[in-house]
Amino acid sequence: MVLELKKVTPVELRTLGLDEKWLQDHIKDDPSLLGLGDLEIAGREHRQPAGGRIDFLMRDAEAETYYEVEIMLGALDETHIIRTIEYWDIERQRRPQFEHRAVIVAEDITARFFKCSASDESCCPDHRREAKRVSYWRRCRVAFC
Repeated sequence: MVLELKKVTPVELRTLGLDEKWLQDHIKDDPSLLGLGDLEIAGREHRQPAGGRIDFLMRDAEAETYYEVEIMLGALDETHIIRTIEYWDIERQRRPQFEHRAVIVAEDITARFFKCSASDESCCPDHRREAKRVSYWRRCRVAFC
């Protein structure tokens, strides 16, 4: 088997005329792009009682796990971090019988984010692990090259 290697240059989606909805549509069509297993979409733009909407509420029925997924183009900012943790906490209280994981999808997840999520694992134990997995997927540029 001959493997063909290609050089790729990371490009921000906005520079290609693509927006967050484009990325959401691709994830909706194939949630496996996130690399989180066999997930089904339980809600899109899922309304929260305290205001706001989760981009995706996904679940792994076998593992009895919900994923609160926030998506943004560009560099991850503090508001998305806080919002994701808030949504994770709301859903965790709404469905306490299930495990919950907060997931952030962004084009650029900086080391500052990992410091923040590592500082208090009791707040959101799976937050850091899932974000790293998504960040690793993003850096590889496998799904959207």
